[in-house]
Amino acid sequence: MSDAIEKFIFLVIGGVGTQILAKFRNRIAILNYSVFHQSLGASVQNPLVGSIEIKYNGHSVESLYLTSIFIENDSSKDIKDIDFNIYCDGNSRIILSQAENESNRSALHLTSDFMKLLEETKTDSTKLEQFLSKRNYKIPALNRQDKVKIFMLVSNTLTQQPIVTVNCEHVGVRMKYAEVHPLFRDEPQRNCAWMGAFVTLLICWPLVNYTNLEFIGIAIIFAGLAGIFSLFFGWASIKCLKFIARMLG
Repeated sequence: MSDAIEKFIFLVIGGVGTQILAKFRNRIAILNYSVFHQSLGASVQNPLVGSIEIKYNGHSVESLYLTSIFIENDSSKDIKDIDFNIYCDGNSRIILSQAENESNRSALHLTSDFMKLLEETKTDSTKLEQFLSKRNYKIPALNRQDKVKIFMLVSNTLTQQPIVTVNCEHVGVRMKYAEVHPLFRDEPQRNCAWMGAFVTLLICWPLVNYTNLEFIGIAIIFAGLAGIFSLFFGWASIKCLKFIARMLG
């Protein structure tokens, strides 16, 4: 009877574990993206300095920004044939853009629908505004840990910093804007600090509580050294957790 109960318990645990693993593998892949703007200049009329005019290829623009977009597949999935739709606010215009997969240094191309829109602007001027406000790129494969970078030259009629967003309608994929935080060896420093504090606590607690009194001084010194290197412990722990997640995926 006990053997039957034991087998039943293992069967239930195995079934629950299989369901959890299946949900983990089929969960939505969240792709983080960040946007950086660098002002290249603005056209102004000032009584003190006079008139300053910014031109691109001989055409006057109110302001000019170099906008950089970085997209990273930090999930546990390899994604095929994915399109990224980049939009700017109504007062901004995309003058030119260039994109590449940073992992394999391959250039990325605009989608066929967007190229069709480009052709339509030659005969239909009403399509021009739509063309200047967005860019759509196709990526044949975005593997785990791959990074995509997109550079754009953007003008803004109000001489304000452009607002740029990235959208993706691929099934099972969600875009998430990642705020820029200080990094520690390519990981957010804040996350490394929290994880490092937790790991250091796990190391120090048994040292202080279970070390003989004659060695307590050495234990305290070791605990202090662990605190000094806690940021590195946190970084290493995050890397290990990500590696395990990729293996399970």
